[in-house]
Amino acid sequence: MAASKLNTLHWHITDSHAFPLALHALPNMAYYGAYSARQVYTPGQVRDLVQYARVRGVRLLPELDAPAHVGNGWQWAEKEGLGRLAVCVNQEPWQQYCEEPPCGQLNPSLNATYSLLGQLYTHLLQLFPEHHYFHYGASQISLNCWNLTEEVTEYLKATGRGREAEDFHDLWGEFQRRARGLVEAASGDVALGVVRSSTLTKVERRKRHLDPAYYVIQITTPDAAEEARRLTQEGYSVILSDPKAWDLSCGRGDAYGVGPESCGAYRGWQAVYGAHLQKGAGPGKVLGGEAVLWSRQVDGSNLDATVWPRAAALAERLWSNPSTSWREAETRFIHHRQRLVQRGVQAERIQPQWCHQNEGLCYL
Repeated sequence: MAASKLNTLHWHITDSHAFPLALHALPNMAYYGAYSARQVYTPGQVRDLVQYARVRGVRLLPELDAPAHVGNGWQWAEKEGLGRLAVCVNQEPWQQYCEEPPCGQLNPSLNATYSLLGQLYTHLLQLFPEHHYFHYGASQISLNCWNLTEEVTEYLKATGRGREAEDFHDLWGEFQRRARGLVEAASGDVALGVVRSSTLTKVERRKRHLDPAYYVIQITTPDAAEEARRLTQEGYSVILSDPKAWDLSCGRGDAYGVGPESCGAYRGWQAVYGAHLQKGAGPGKVLGGEAVLWSRQVDGSNLDATVWPRAAALAERLWSNPSTSWREAETRFIHHRQRLVQRGVQAERIQPQWCHQNEGLCYL
């Protein structure tokens, strides 16, 4: 990242699949949530990673996704008498309870949920000394999961609400407000919260639940440029993550069988380089951009080749935003890929080596 002038690593640490963060004060989270006893991140390892990145000019942006994408790791709470802090965990058929398996969401009707969440924020943020930003995740909430959970629907009834979509979004907004208070208490600062595009960031809801003084919106919708214009005009700061150009996970088929491709074709470096997303956005309100890579079909065996050198194309687009096309950058890009390989990065090959040795002779 440092060699390619990328300065922020957004780390989606947990999900419904696993809770791999081994916190000394909350050992049950990883005990119940890690894939194995060896597949965890210890506090010491996290601190080492933060320091390793810092001296190379890279900051880590931690994310503890909630209230969705939560499940395995939270089961112990019910056994300890705290109640079902996570609901719909590993429920089947999963299509009724979430957007992808395994399912799981936090139970916003219990105070114990917020108590444990506050402890998690406290211990997590101790590992990340810079508290300027915190990523809440806050996307892909299944209203149906909450609608099928008796504790949640009873809570809505007790607080004078029904079971319409707006009632559940109001509950989601209530959760987000309380979560923000917990993060601020844990950090001792008014950290800007980052949330992904979702049904809560729709115009009629974001005005009620997401104050632009406290929230940055990571735009993950296909109309990223137009959405950036709208949001920045309303006073929001934004991070651009156009899935049409900057989702590096795409082009690998469906992770869950032979269904339709979840996000379409592979995004070549030319598509990454060619995305001009800042046009029309409010001055000073675009904090940057982010290429997204999920680990559904990526692990240590193919990580380098999936990310590199495409992420380097993103870096030039964001730092320089050149008016020229990828064609003018191609020779430099191929040379940069070679430099990455010499550094030990298993970067994907872009053209035959002959093309690297004979500049400008490989074209259509």
